[in-house]
Amino acid sequence: MFGFLATALVLASTPQLTLRVDGEGYIRLAHGAKPAYAKQAVFIVSNGELVTKSGDPLLPRVRVPSGAHIQVDLDGTICAIGGSEKTRLGRIVLAIFRTGAGPQTGAHPSLGNPGEGLCGVIRTDTAVTQHATAPSGPTIEFAARAEIDSDIVRLGDVAKISASSPGLKAQIEAVELGRSPIYGASKGVSAAYVIAHLRQAGIKADGIALNVPEHCEIVRKSQTVPGASFVDAAIEAAKTRLGASIELRAQDSVSDLIAPTGELHVVADGVLQGSNSVTVTVWAEIGERKIGSRVVTLVPTAGSVGVRPGDPVRIRLISNGAVVEIAGKARTGGWVGSQVTVQADTGTVHVGVVKTANLVEVRL
Repeated sequence: MFGFLATALVLASTPQLTLRVDGEGYIRLAHGAKPAYAKQAVFIVSNGELVTKSGDPLLPRVRVPSGAHIQVDLDGTICAIGGSEKTRLGRIVLAIFRTGAGPQTGAHPSLGNPGEGLCGVIRTDTAVTQHATAPSGPTIEFAARAEIDSDIVRLGDVAKISASSPGLKAQIEAVELGRSPIYGASKGVSAAYVIAHLRQAGIKADGIALNVPEHCEIVRKSQTVPGASFVDAAIEAAKTRLGASIELRAQDSVSDLIAPTGELHVVADGVLQGSNSVTVTVWAEIGERKIGSRVVTLVPTAGSVGVRPGDPVRIRLISNGAVVEIAGKARTGGWVGSQVTVQADTGTVHVGVVKTANLVEVRL
């Protein structure tokens, strides 16, 4: 739906006017002696004053001359139109509640003007619409989702812009909407957000047709590095470091990584061996730039489990073709294929290779 950045004319003959906030703000009303707040309200002119159908005046209060046509702008400015004359009657001031709070919590709001920050803009619906005219000025049209490949979001990168003046089009295209979201996240965009940044850039929003779909979002162009890629690189690095043929698996699942576009490599950087596991840090790199990492903890599969410190073991002593097996205990732990230190029950200490679970082979 197009939200035209033009004023809405409300004729005196219009029985009622619906005002709603397109943004974070709330319309302020005087409900008896207490303030009330609404995202949307239906107003009429009663006794020369703009009030809701239930009689609650708008805050700040607005007096309406008899027979005047009412004009309400997106920035909340309320004017009376009489012939060729335009008289400013007042301006809507919105209430803003902090995140997590709201009118129902009894929290005290701050105040802001429509069109500023996240306050939002004022939209109107009236029973008489044939007098409303669409602007013939520039148009800004967003898709529901836009991808960007730069650190700063500019209107020309995420929206389709048309204007009769090439200079004005270039000026609108160059308007910055803030920093791009991080990889894997999205940045929401609303009409109020765009209007606020247009004004910050010194561009008048009046006369611009703006189309921002509901739930519009901006994301960074990216690629996904599967968690399995990190695990494979970690296993290869661990086997190379240990110098043994050991079947390994990841102890826990490894999450995917969202990375920038470009030719990417997964590289192991650091292998730390423990008694029962190996920890490997694996980086995703584009060129020489490190993008992100995963720490992978590897453990042996059931068939690769060796010995742990203190475990009783059989020590197979081999010397000149003679083989003798004696009992002992492991002083250090290791997996099948790795070296461990064992102590025989006779008190001698040897260094051997784990052959199977609780079997260590020592060559003298």
